[in-house]
Amino acid sequence: MAEFKVQVDEKLLNSILKQIPEQKLEYRHGCFLGAAKLPVGAVKAVVIPSFNGSYVVFAVPFKEIKGDLTGKFFLSKLISVFWGTISKQAEKVALPVLRKYGMGADTLVIEKVKEAGGEVGKIKVSVNAINRWLEAQHPRLSPNLTGLIFSSEGVEVVGDLRVVA
Repeated sequence: MAEFKVQVDEKLLNSILKQIPEQKLEYRHGCFLGAAKLPVGAVKAVVIPSFNGSYVVFAVPFKEIKGDLTGKFFLSKLISVFWGTISKQAEKVALPVLRKYGMGADTLVIEKVKEAGGEVGKIKVSVNAINRWLEAQHPRLSPNLTGLIFSSEGVEVVGDLRVVA
């Protein structure tokens, strides 16, 4: 078994993000910054990625969501519409890919939770599902994701390779 590490620097990551149609995404300081125009107004959000061994987690702290509408009532409506849109888009994009590789809907968890700092929307992707997908891409190498490190420089992907005869 051999370990592999792949570094994707911030500049390369941002050039990849620019290729995603109809999205305004940027990677900066270890986080993703997103902007969207919704029917109720424009919104900007911070997405904090992390890796906990079981899931790759994309957390959206609601207190970090900013909109062009002011006032608590309008902002709460904007946040509600934004989270509804994001969670539906995640399902629309991710679930067909997961199903294509024989994985169920349980590999993608979309939830809204209360934490010490307030409400947080979370999109979690199962690491087991990612590893099954990686193995399907290269069955003879049997790659296995063991870590993702998000930093201001970029993202480091860490894993193992097992050659399967």
